[in-house]
Amino acid sequence: MSGGLVHGSVFGGSREIPAQRPNTAPRWVNMWGGRVEGNVYGCSYLGTDGDPDHPTDFASFVNLSGGTIGTDAKEGIENGNVYGAGYGGMVKGSVAVLIGKNAIVETSKEGGEFEHSNIHKQETPVISNLDIKGSVFGGSFGTGGSTEWDHSFNVTGYSRVYIDGTDYNTTDEIPDPSDNDYMYIRGGVYGCGTNCESGKKGRNILVRNYGTRINKGGDEADKDDLVSATRTLTTLQRGDIILLDNTNVNLSGAADISQSDSERAFAVLQVDKGVYVTNASGIVLGSVGAPAYMDSIHEVRSLYLKDNSTTSYLMDWHQGQRQPFVSHPCYGRPNSIGNKGRKRHHFQW
Repeated sequence: MSGGLVHGSVFGGSREIPAQRPNTAPRWVNMWGGRVEGNVYGCSYLGTDGDPDHPTDFASFVNLSGGTIGTDAKEGIENGNVYGAGYGGMVKGSVAVLIGKNAIVETSKEGGEFEHSNIHKQETPVISNLDIKGSVFGGSFGTGGSTEWDHSFNVTGYSRVYIDGTDYNTTDEIPDPSDNDYMYIRGGVYGCGTNCESGKKGRNILVRNYGTRINKGGDEADKDDLVSATRTLTTLQRGDIILLDNTNVNLSGAADISQSDSERAFAVLQVDKGVYVTNASGIVLGSVGAPAYMDSIHEVRSLYLKDNSTTSYLMDWHQGQRQPFVSHPCYGRPNSIGNKGRKRHHFQW
């Protein structure tokens, strides 16, 4: 899709295909421009996708380099969400959401994880204004109508979400519609679905080159202190690994997606292996009078690559303090990061 208007939603799959006859061929949703007023789904509506004989092969790719998802309502914003999987149903395979031209190109080139499968070789992504008015999910919208949290996995393989703001304008706080190169995600980023788990084999979220720091300024000794960022996400939730590379974001907080009665606002929640920041990234938790918390995270670390020793910072408005992340040396690019000791973390994109 490179232009035009869709009043409803876009699906990469089909409608209500039973489990006995799954859609086994991989599919792609490519959006370089235009507007989708509903949601974008990588897979089917109440269907079964993927090849049961190859349960980790990628069943779908959502490739976004431009366009608008969602609508502006008079009384706020109606969420326009992006899902790696479908509406309900089951994916017997893996799914990937690639946001930004560089995310699509880097994973598709020779040596990339999707070298032999991404449609980018036939269609070249184009940078244009990219405005996602809702959230990004590695999984599906629900499990077919239920609102209760389902601990089963509706994606049996991997869930990948890769957001890359390279060559986009993410430095202006308020996007200018007259521009043709801004990127803005207004909701949160989730490794799961709206009420179910996703990525039984692994759920990774990578955000790269998105947002810049806003420092205190003035003549004070702490004028360079991080106090805000030019991009805001509500939350980062339910991933195995979350990596922020040269990314500065405010995390305003959102309820625990797995708890319908959750009242606490979480900036980062339920990360099974760890949150890793590198290359002068910054996280701002909440704002004055509106705290947002980090909880249920195995570890939080700052990693510096090769000779790059730039410091990454955390600003916690609830505690009223800014502090550097504990920094650890590592080797390689963030796509394949490992500490110098035995523990190694791989980011397959």
